[in-house]
Parts: sequence; structure tokens; C-alpha cells
Amino acid sequence: MARNSYPAPPGQYRHDGNRWASTGLEGDQPARHFPGSTGYDAFNLLVLQHSNPEAPMIGSPRIALAALLLLAGFMPVLAQEADEEAEVRAAVQHYLIAHATGDGAHHEMVFHPEARLFWVRDDTLNTRTSAEYIAGSPGKPADDEDQRRREITMVDVTGDAAVAKVVLDYPSALFTDYMSLLKIGGEWRIVNKTFTVQPKE
Repeated sequence: MARNSYPAPPGQYRHDGNRWASTGLEGDQPARHFPGSTGYDAFNLLVLQHSNPEAPMIGSPRIALAALLLLAGFMPVLAQEADEEAEVRAAVQHYLIAHATGDGAHHEMVFHPEARLFWVRDDTLNTRTSAEYIAGSPGKPADDEDQRRREITMVDVTGDAAVAKVVLDYPSALFTDYMSLLKIGGEWRIVNKTFTVQPKE
């Protein structure tokens, strides 16, 4: 989370009776304020103290308690998000294995039977079913498999929906795949794939 890397304010600190503020490291650097009235502000103060030992101590036990409760509330959410992302990556890994081995069984493990693939050729939309796509699996690795590279470059998860970006870097072309996934029956399945191909000279 971005809050875990919240930067400590530069310079010295003052308290005007309502909030902490940085006076700024240089004269032309604006002061940064840290109101102490909400849980989010308490969170900022707690992170500030952790990252900068010279930062002012939290003056109110209520603020400190609010910060601790806020942190405690975040932990289960962060853990669950990390678990779901790992599960999505594990599912998409079957897609990569299928390409590496030519074994369509791995495609069947991750593609939902109702999934479809979409791409543009000659400025025209093309589509096929996942069954048609899987049927085209060669059953063996490509002759230039040792020169092919595959990577899951992005995963984003919200609830039971996710997206993943996969890059397939082959000697003749660069493929970029965008997968839409849903968690169905406790398993992440690809329900939609759109992709583009960039031929190499």
C-alpha cells in the first residue's frame, strides 16, 4: 500500500494547538500539515514517527488508539488481497505452461468453457471460443521454445473479479494479452481474452 511508504516531512515541526505541521526544509518549501482529528491523520502520524525518530510524539492517546485500530483493520484486508492475487497468478500460470508445452489441458484448467477470445485484424474484430482456441494446441513445445519468454506483468483484483496482463516475447512477434477473470466455484477462470500482436522485423 502507498501508505506504508508515506514519506516523513522534511525539516522541523510545530504544533499550533490543532495540528502538527512541518516548517519545511528550505524557506521556499511549503509547510505540510497533519491534522490530528481523524483515523487517517492518526495513521499518518504513526507512520511519521516510525520513519523519522525526530518526529513529534503523538500527543493524544485517542489518536494513538485510532491509529492502532486502523492498522489492525488494514492487516486482514491486505493479507486477503495478497492471497487472491497469488491465486490469480497461479491460475494464469496454467496459460503460460500451455504455451510452453503445447499441452491444451493446461488451457482447459484456466479457461471457462464460455470464455471467448477477441482481437483485431485488418481493422476488423475477430473472435473465437475457448474450445476452438484449445483445439489448436500443438501438443508439443515449439521448435524455438528456448528463445521464447513469457511474463505476467500485472494483476489487479477486486472481490471476485480480476484482470491480468501477460506478455509473450517470441522471436517473430510480441504478443500482449489482457485477461478478464472471475472467481467461480472458488476457482479463478479466464472468461475473456483480448490480445494484440506486434510483428518483429
